[in-house]
Amino acid sequence: MMSQDDYKHIYVDDNNEVTFQRRTSLKETCQNNTGHETLGEPNKTTPNNTGQVVNAKSTWNDEDRTKINGKFKVIFSLAIVLFIAIFALLGVLLSWASRSNFQNNELKEMLIEETRKLESNLINSVTDFRNASRKATLTSESKLISMIEGAKLSLNQSKHDLMNIVTNNKREADILRRGSRNCSELRDNPGITTAGYYMIRGNYYEATSYIYCDFKQYAGVSSCSQLTSNYNIGNYGYYLLGTSTKFKYCPDVYTCHHLMHRDGITESGFYEVGTPDDQYRVYCNLFPGFAVTEILHNSTEETQATRCSGAACYSHRPQYDIAMEHIVKIIKHSKQCQQYIKYRCKHSVLSIPTQGYWISRDGEQMKYWGGASSKRPGYCGCGETGTCDNKLRKCNCDKNDISITQDEGYLTDKSKLPVTEMRFGDIDHAGEAGWHTLGKLQCTGSA
Repeated sequence: MMSQDDYKHIYVDDNNEVTFQRRTSLKETCQNNTGHETLGEPNKTTPNNTGQVVNAKSTWNDEDRTKINGKFKVIFSLAIVLFIAIFALLGVLLSWASRSNFQNNELKEMLIEETRKLESNLINSVTDFRNASRKATLTSESKLISMIEGAKLSLNQSKHDLMNIVTNNKREADILRRGSRNCSELRDNPGITTAGYYMIRGNYYEATSYIYCDFKQYAGVSSCSQLTSNYNIGNYGYYLLGTSTKFKYCPDVYTCHHLMHRDGITESGFYEVGTPDDQYRVYCNLFPGFAVTEILHNSTEETQATRCSGAACYSHRPQYDIAMEHIVKIIKHSKQCQQYIKYRCKHSVLSIPTQGYWISRDGEQMKYWGGASSKRPGYCGCGETGTCDNKLRKCNCDKNDISITQDEGYLTDKSKLPVTEMRFGDIDHAGEAGWHTLGKLQCTGSA
């Protein structure tokens, strides 16, 4: 049998036949599209196409109402949450928009401020550039004016020098044309009375050399030494001494260079130089345009050092042809002097430790060798140029092996020349040997 809960609706058709209809569930009621009764309207009658509704009455209980109310509460809560979320989102969007507007305004202000700074810097730069350009222009104009003034002065000076050169050339041409051969002819023929250098026809130098002529009469002196001491004359040339009308070459002749100027010598050979009361002989080696004064000695040939034990144990003293005081006078009256020195060695060191050296005219031990222009102790010529046989040494002989090598070169210090002694060592054992050579002293020019 059906229970009352199964059929809640009773219908009566036209034939008075009673029919029962099962109660539709809540879910089915919501999904029903045929026009059955609607939730929330329990007392409303529902028409039927087949009959008339009889005792149509809702029979919902409290449990159904509770379920429906619970679902409405859930839906209502979800709606509130959704509304709150939408409101919060709108707040965030409004805040972001407001913040963006603030940032945009701040950025605009920053851009405006930076633009103003750039404009100010640009204006300042343009102003500085104008000032610098104006200053540079003024400086350039001043320098240009100075250069022009300097050029004018230089041009005037050049013009003056050129006129002097032309005048001197005319005078020298006149001298050559007249055929003056000495200071006397210059004084007598062209009538020259101004002291100076003059080109003499027929002189050893021909048309490329000058001699000094002083036309002043030096009374009270009869020798070059008196002229030098009384009048402090140091320029080599021709002078009038005392009451003489003949020119004398003064100061006293100490070198071949002066002798060539005084006497016009043209052939190499031995000549007497010095003061009239102190003459000495030197060798004059003449070349076109210059003369070399040579002082000889007895050791110009290579000599083997005798065996001895100890550093610098061997000694050799050259004997010069003239006295040391005369040599010193020649050196002091010359422009430059030099002397060649050489040591040829076999297993004999020269400078490590100091086994060999030379001695100056004042007795000083000179511990550098020929060719070492720096005069540093322990150096030979190859040591300064880095060309020694052993690159770690400063002299070839310091290689100290069985091969024969040598160190050589010129000594040029006028204050130390000539060489008065040579010392060598490291030649005491078999297989050790040394040979030395000392050249003549050579001086040129006028100090």
